[in-house]
Amino acid sequence: MAPSSDPLPIQNDFAPPTPLPHEIERPRLLTRLDALGNARIVVLTAGSGYGKTTALAQHVRRCGDTTVWLTLTEDDADASVVARRVREAVHAALSLPRSAAASAAPEAEGRALALALRAAPCRVRLVLDEAHHLSNSGTAWLHALVHALPAGHQVLVATYDAAALRLARLVADGRAALLGPDDLAFDAQEARAALQGRAAPTTLEGWPVGVALVASGASPLLDPDDLARDALARLPDALRGALAEASVTDRWAEDAPSLAHLPAGWLVDARRAGLPLVPLGGGAFRPHALLRSALDEELRRHPLWRAELHSRASRAAEADGRPLEAFRHALAANRPEDAQRLAARLVPDLAERLEHALVRRLLEALPTDVLSDELRRHLGAARCATGDFQGGVPILEALRAEGRADARTLYWLHVAAGRAGHYATSLRLADEIEGLTHDPRASLTAARVRSAALHLLGRYDEARAAAELALRFARDDHDLPQQALAAYALALIDVQRGELGEAWRGFTESSVQFRALGRPLAALPAEHMLAVLDVTRGDLDAARGRLDTAIAQAEAADDMHLPSLLGARGSWHAARSEWAEAAAWYGRALDANAHNPRSAFHRVSLGAKLTEAQRRAGNAEAARAALDAALLAARDCNAPEALADLAFAQGAATPDARPGWPREVTGVATPLVPLRLFTLGRLHVTLGERAVKLPFAKCGEVLVWLALHGPTARQRLLHELWHGSGDRRHAEYLRVVVRRLRAALGGRSDFDPVPNEGGIYRLSERFTVTVDVLTLRAAVTNGDPSALRAALDEVRGVFLPEMDGEWVDTWRARAHEDALLSAVTLGASRERAGKLDDALEAYRRARDLDAVSEAAARGLTRTANAAGHPDVARRAREEFTVAWRDTFGDDPPADLKA
Repeated sequence: MAPSSDPLPIQNDFAPPTPLPHEIERPRLLTRLDALGNARIVVLTAGSGYGKTTALAQHVRRCGDTTVWLTLTEDDADASVVARRVREAVHAALSLPRSAAASAAPEAEGRALALALRAAPCRVRLVLDEAHHLSNSGTAWLHALVHALPAGHQVLVATYDAAALRLARLVADGRAALLGPDDLAFDAQEARAALQGRAAPTTLEGWPVGVALVASGASPLLDPDDLARDALARLPDALRGALAEASVTDRWAEDAPSLAHLPAGWLVDARRAGLPLVPLGGGAFRPHALLRSALDEELRRHPLWRAELHSRASRAAEADGRPLEAFRHALAANRPEDAQRLAARLVPDLAERLEHALVRRLLEALPTDVLSDELRRHLGAARCATGDFQGGVPILEALRAEGRADARTLYWLHVAAGRAGHYATSLRLADEIEGLTHDPRASLTAARVRSAALHLLGRYDEARAAAELALRFARDDHDLPQQALAAYALALIDVQRGELGEAWRGFTESSVQFRALGRPLAALPAEHMLAVLDVTRGDLDAARGRLDTAIAQAEAADDMHLPSLLGARGSWHAARSEWAEAAAWYGRALDANAHNPRSAFHRVSLGAKLTEAQRRAGNAEAARAALDAALLAARDCNAPEALADLAFAQGAATPDARPGWPREVTGVATPLVPLRLFTLGRLHVTLGERAVKLPFAKCGEVLVWLALHGPTARQRLLHELWHGSGDRRHAEYLRVVVRRLRAALGGRSDFDPVPNEGGIYRLSERFTVTVDVLTLRAAVTNGDPSALRAALDEVRGVFLPEMDGEWVDTWRARAHEDALLSAVTLGASRERAGKLDDALEAYRRARDLDAVSEAAARGLTRTANAAGHPDVARRAREEFTVAWRDTFGDDPPADLKA
């Protein structure tokens, strides 16, 4: 008879910690830990406060297996002590027969414990918390235990220092898994959910213990800086007194010249004390921002010495070609003249790269009396570009009054005028810019301003002509960022002209160019508009994917476009008549806008849309409150688009009269062509209703690559699809393959199916591309049972079985994991809903995908028993046992053994 799968009761000495009063659930991290169930050892490694103990306790409490938990101490540095403690805990917890006296060899002790676990009547998880206390001999004991550990059991470890555990070979063999600070830290969404609106310092960096402290409401009595001080208090006295000087650098290493004054082995002591450090590789670590802040607070007690240290660091960074770091050190050293000199070097290039937020942070850190006219122009422009027109316009107007305005100055005054609805003023500014004969950018900037002003005045043909002129100037100057901006401006005009195909092409060109330049934030407006067009043409899945990616980027960078993107996600739900969800997203957009000086425009427009969403959701009181707030904000807003939205919300306009309000657009000039790729099984391609016959296998490989990875440079295609070959014949063969692929996709005269622009290949924007492997991944993310079932129905086999290569192997493994997870998730969903036949079918599908999947086997046996089919459950265990023994050479977990 198979042993019971029920966990045994564990005496309190070895039970997991009980939940803390303010403990925060970590579903993302717990899902990651659940997925590592087949690893023999899972190690969580990070400094103090990363939630290692809490995460492991949550994990073992919810998994339901028998858990033996030990928190190690300094006494466990002796291998014989830790071996005895663990042995006694396991034997006591499981009521196993007492073993022989301890052996002198740690390895023998580890193997003996593994042998004893073979007799365990259930699956056991052994947790070793505070494992940094292990010595070299203790590590040898742990390795012996893990190597001999029977299948189904698992060791979970929390430690400050994983390097001492020597896990590289175990990780490479797939028997160990390692989660570090980046895995354990809260991401932006988790932190926002945990904090529930409470303000937190930007230096928190997702540090779990800091998030928990803020979420507990302990402020102002305690704040996250106190946590850093607590960690420092655990250092040896000799190191504690000298470490303050390390606050000067954000890279800690034993061999760092600036830290040579610290005692030998100081970094090992710091890690063992649990300081929050993030590994950078090569023996170097980045101290957490709160840790540096606490140390800097101590260093400030010696201002002259602090200034000297930062001066040295500034000179060293400048000599090493790191002017941004040198600038920050010069500021800390209270040397504004040096900082101004470095800013004069940095800012023009940053402004050229549209790094407006960084320009603003740099210049606002300087005293205003050291700013040159050029830096004043940059500061005013950067404030406007990041939404602070109230702070930027007075600077720019003062420069204009002093006769020191350049094209950039007048451009941002035009933007401010346009936002206030003063379009004629914008048009006059275009004439003024053209008169700046001393400014080489005058012609290009004047064309951009004229185009925007005419666009706002509704003179679309004239606006397009001016935008085309700006694009021509930008191309003549080989100015790629300005080309991308001009393409975006042209696309906006095409939207108003109803030429949505041309608009799609322009927004795509702008986005691709900005991303190719390494400026993904600059691509956000184009991605926003592409999502709007996705909704217009009914491709809601594409719109959601695009918006989710853009929102994540904007949140990570605190970008000024975040309110617009969140509002667009609200409109996405509105397009699906999901009015409660739409209202929630519009509310989030307004919350994000509360910290954005561009607030008046968005408060009106978003408030109007929130009013409609609440009204349609049946929340009359909430709709009235939203409308009242929008009306109040309208006192400071003259923008016609926002006021038109407000008029509609008040019932004073029809939808067609609302400029800028999402609405269905008909009569698209360039119809889109569905292109579907079926890759899970032998490749099959359809174009509309027609099956596509590909002449070469390489045509299919190029097609799938572009569909999955997007626009790709020629050199990368050669590297990925021809295994890094530099052979000229392969470059010529790529050209042949692309020509034949174009012919196979129709050889259309009205558009190029696979355009090559500047050495970058892509699929035409005229295609609506669907790939089954991406549909499968989206279904896994969404978790909707109908989506999971539909995605699984398209799984005909492994990913591209007729092809090979590293990139194919990567996607093949990913697709297999997604298919297995889809089947298991669908089974669990149907099981919870009481639809046991559907659950059995899903679990069988999971078993067919992976015969040794414990999740599939457990689900199948559990559901079969619940449905009254014990024979099905028995056969499932028998088949699983055979598969497990064939694969691993030993017995499966006790609860699944036949």
